[in-house]
Amino acid sequence: MENESSNFFTENELRYLIINFILPFLSLEKEMQLNKKSEFFDDTRIKEAESLIFYDIDENVIRCFPSKTPKSDNEEFFFEINTNENKKLKVVREILTHILENKNIIINSNNNEDFIKISFQYLIEKGICSWLTRRKYNDLVYKLISKLKDWSMKTYEGNKVSFIIGIKEEIKVEDAFNFIDFLESNYSATISNANISGIIINDKGHFVSHEILDDPENDDNQIQYIVPSRYFNVAKSLYNKGCNLIFLLKENGEILIFKVEEKKEKKELKLVLALRNNLWKNYDAINFQTFMYKKGYESVEANSIYTAALDVAFENTGGLISICDDDKLDEIEKIIASDDNLIIDSIPKTEEKQMKRKFIEKIIEKSTTDEKTFYTLNRYARLEILNMDGASIINKNGKFISIATIVKEIEPGEAIGGGRTAATIKLSSYGIAIKISTDGGILLYKDGKNEFCI
Repeated sequence: MENESSNFFTENELRYLIINFILPFLSLEKEMQLNKKSEFFDDTRIKEAESLIFYDIDENVIRCFPSKTPKSDNEEFFFEINTNENKKLKVVREILTHILENKNIIINSNNNEDFIKISFQYLIEKGICSWLTRRKYNDLVYKLISKLKDWSMKTYEGNKVSFIIGIKEEIKVEDAFNFIDFLESNYSATISNANISGIIINDKGHFVSHEILDDPENDDNQIQYIVPSRYFNVAKSLYNKGCNLIFLLKENGEILIFKVEEKKEKKELKLVLALRNNLWKNYDAINFQTFMYKKGYESVEANSIYTAALDVAFENTGGLISICDDDKLDEIEKIIASDDNLIIDSIPKTEEKQMKRKFIEKIIEKSTTDEKTFYTLNRYARLEILNMDGASIINKNGKFISIATIVKEIEPGEAIGGGRTAATIKLSSYGIAIKISTDGGILLYKDGKNEFCI
């Protein structure tokens, strides 16, 4: 890409793309994840190749080859992205392929880093749209996202606005007008409140209907919802009205994208992507569930833990969930205050702690035949107690050990990355610990090591 006649990106440009955009999109560390054939991956060989293709070796490894169809997995390749079996790469392959197909958009960058950064951001966003729509109406979705990004940076009458817009495919509209164009007007600022009303358009961008987002009455058992609880009803409402792709602009400027995906057993409506702090984050529940399954958790348990972390992530309060191994229960009780230990009967020393304990015991119906576990507790109630300051600790069966507890025995040097990080690392030596940051990041630790993150 040194001049207009260059066939492909240079090594430095490819490396810049992968390290600064693709790996963060996957929440992967820069070290170890980008492997290359050093004797083969250079600008000269890239330019001599007939074509480049990103090819799945398996669900977790993508290699970049200098030919359209690799003859074998061992064929010489430029580089590979390897997620060590923790993440599936379908969306990333689509993004990378789209970037190669449209690389001519970037002409004569002259090594201008700002220009390259903006150009790659543009191409990645186009690739995301291509994946979301199966390349059917990706230009429309790109234009919609661009309009929502415009609104995220401005106000109407001094207030930030929110929108929720669903796309209903293959529906014809009489006397149609283009709603995406209407979003350029200030008149559009008041026609959707993401908590009350939404807009439905078709895959041509034509306005279909304005909907009041009542609590959905239709409870379809053939679909599973994996979305933050705060947006459960609005996403479900638009799905019930025929939308398989839903876009939500929050008042804080974040953009959430929900997508219906077909599974063998049932459909899933889930949060797949979110634009937070001007970076796209890839929320893929299957990656988390697969990881937890390998650690011995059933799918129902893994889904409950993931949705709990997701709920906290979009409240921006931060939180800490610890799942203690059964053989470590005696040890973990030593690092939590007796006032916070729900396994033993104790009377907290302060009135504030007494009220907190009584409230929690009422919520989980402790010591009754209907005592709630982490997995059976109402999702909204679970979110509210997880939002309390401190760590929530359960055992593998979901029994609550402690809620909103401060972890003891953390040395001053261990808290360099912050108190919540130190507590998470400490608790991970007793099982699995999940830190949810106030900016929405989800980090899973085991034995002191960060093994999964969003």
